[in-house]
Amino acid sequence: MELWDEESRRKYGLPYSEELPLEYRKEIKGKIPMVLSEAEPTAYGEE
Repeated sequence: MELWDEESRRKYGLPYSEELPLEYRKEIKGKIPMVLSEAEPTAYGEE
């Protein structure tokens, strides 16, 4: 997620990846939780 990467680079100088220590990843995810939302269905492909 882009926000996690930005925070990781700002705070630790490293990209958010599997190489980032687990405690750092947990801290970032705690500060910036992933929020999913659903979009309303569309009439894709209908004319």
